[in-house]
Amino acid sequence: MNLPGNPYASVNTLTRKDLFRKFLEKNGFNVPKSKSFRQCDKAWNWVKGFDKPVFIKPVDSSGSKGVTKFTKMGANVSEFNRAFEHAFSFSREKKVLIEEEIIRSSYQIAGDGFLVDGELVFRCWADEHFDKLCNGLVPIGQTFPTSHSETRLAFAHEQTQRLITALGMKTGALNFDLIFDETGKLYFLELGPRNGGCLIPEVIHCATGVDLIKYTVDAALGLPCSDLSMQPTNGFWSSYMVHSIENGTYNSLYLSDRIKPKIIQKDIWDATNGEVNFYGGSNDTLGAMILKFDSSDEMENLIENMGQDIRVILK
Repeated sequence: MNLPGNPYASVNTLTRKDLFRKFLEKNGFNVPKSKSFRQCDKAWNWVKGFDKPVFIKPVDSSGSKGVTKFTKMGANVSEFNRAFEHAFSFSREKKVLIEEEIIRSSYQIAGDGFLVDGELVFRCWADEHFDKLCNGLVPIGQTFPTSHSETRLAFAHEQTQRLITALGMKTGALNFDLIFDETGKLYFLELGPRNGGCLIPEVIHCATGVDLIKYTVDAALGLPCSDLSMQPTNGFWSSYMVHSIENGTYNSLYLSDRIKPKIIQKDIWDATNGEVNFYGGSNDTLGAMILKFDSSDEMENLIENMGQDIRVILK
């Protein structure tokens, strides 16, 4: 159709976890041991001898929907079958990826970036946070700026550039999920050819003044984006996904007195008296917030224990 955009094959590779893992391995990037399956029995025969936990994921979903961490190896075939079918139900391709767990050394890195003429001209990275009280797999928020060292960030930038060059990507938004393992190796978990969810581009706009949503629209229209450049993060900002740690009927949202002044933006999506679900995926999110903090220590302490300050009250 002669529309502006990146190569179809490259975008398809980035949006399919099975294709992405194969591409990473072929091009010399670190990649966890993984394999994709359409049939549960074949997946079980491959994984039952593993001595470390694995993740069971749909190959083509997002927002951690359909993901299970399977830790009980041995004879737990029925539990594995349930996890496989759960992932299968969220896959449009009807295909499931099994991959070994990589133990990260620190926070998972999230955030967005932007390409112009094949160059990563802007990126703003954050620490990704999870709620240990419910799922542990679905992000509850991202804190900006990231706590990772400049040395690690420079290396991650270099490897991202190598990856997008190999893919032939040209212009547009990128969404990151990457980790450094216990030995310092970098792993790309996801590199989405899009803006991130969880209000990531909105928080980046607050923190840097860069409007990635505008640049994404401009790029889709074929307008120039050459004025975009790296900008520092000013202040301490985070997104936060309002969620419930159990199933039930929504009653109210508790906000502590100390968190109220931190809230810059608040959107609650679930109507009063509505049924809510345990936070098992981004589809169970009840609302979203942007918060601003006075220091990195305050930001980390509050978001890591946010259940004390922001709580969904059920009937």
